[in-house]
Amino acid sequence: MPGRAGQPAAEIAAIGVRMTGSVTQHGFALDCDPDLAAFDSIVQCGLQDAAVTSLSVATGRRIGPDDVRELVAHAVVYASTGTAPTRRKASCRGRRYA
Repeated sequence: MPGRAGQPAAEIAAIGVRMTGSVTQHGFALDCDPDLAAFDSIVQCGLQDAAVTSLSVATGRRIGPDDVRELVAHAVVYASTGTAPTRRKASCRGRRYA
């Protein structure tokens, strides 16, 4: 997440890909509302100078995985295929997203 005036940049998500021979492994993590103290003892993704944050910290309200699951699924399908998975609009806590 880009830093704002007076605030450093902070990592809010991670994507990983590993290829070994003909086997591909991949993963995605989005920090919704974790205990950020757990990140004090690790260097996430090898980024020494980046802080770690969460959707809850960034927005000032509690956001859990169930709150973003559908929106993330739509975004992953769109990013990987270039087409929206359905015509139905996804919603998150009463707000509508096209």
